[in-house]
Amino acid sequence: MKRYSLLCLLWPALVACQNAPPTDSVYLSANEKAAVLAMAKTDDLAAIKRLIAHYEAGPAEAVAVENWRARARKLGDPQELYHHAARRFAQAQDEPDPEQRAAFLAEALAAAHKSHAGSGDPSTMLLVAQIERAQEQDAVPRPSPDVNRS
Repeated sequence: MKRYSLLCLLWPALVACQNAPPTDSVYLSANEKAAVLAMAKTDDLAAIKRLIAHYEAGPAEAVAVENWRARARKLGDPQELYHHAARRFAQAQDEPDPEQRAAFLAEALAAAHKSHAGSGDPSTMLLVAQIERAQEQDAVPRPSPDVNRS
């Protein structure tokens, strides 16, 4: 009975919220989006970051998000450079091809250094150290598991 009473009380609120537009500031109305897009096209970093937040919040906007993230990195945004470095480092950890892994690690390291130069954030240096450690470990020759050690 308690569940039914609770459902009766909450149901109108759930129905009312279902069709309401999002009130969070990351969502942009059509007019706001047009204005922010115009500013972003002039390499306004704040506008670009606003578009990134908008597209991340919506479904199926991965291509748009990545395009604006790349533009933010090109403009030297330390936060986007850091996240790119972290993503590439994570990709490298799962990459079985040694050449591709080395390329991911090199790209991650370059992005992390640029991020640190722009922000001076100490956590970026921790990421740099992890990437360099992974590069050092890859450079150490490892015996093949097929080698008979008798």
